[in-house]
Amino acid sequence: GTLWKRKSELTEWVRIYKGEWRRDKRHGKGVHWYPNGDIYEGYFEDGLRAAVGKVFLANGDKIEGQWKWDTVEGWATQYMANGDRYEGHWHQGLKEGPGTYYYHEKKQ
Repeated sequence: GTLWKRKSELTEWVRIYKGEWRRDKRHGKGVHWYPNGDIYEGYFEDGLRAAVGKVFLANGDKIEGQWKWDTVEGWATQYMANGDRYEGHWHQGLKEGPGTYYYHEKKQ
């Protein structure tokens, strides 16, 4: 199903979520549009981002990988808008542990 929302009766409807539901929560595969312009495509569990997915950030970056409790957790790749990328381990939404940063300008 699809969830639509608007700020008031005078504003347009905005699509917030399209995907699977369970007990009135996002659950299973879906897409969520955030007010700041970010878009998440992937899996949800009890309303939270989980398993695998990717988020397209409003700044042009993309993070693709493992999610747990609504944040990047485990192995993921961040593709920066400038062409750089980071492949490695994340913990509670932060780069932590083994990983490699590739610089687009240096071709490495």
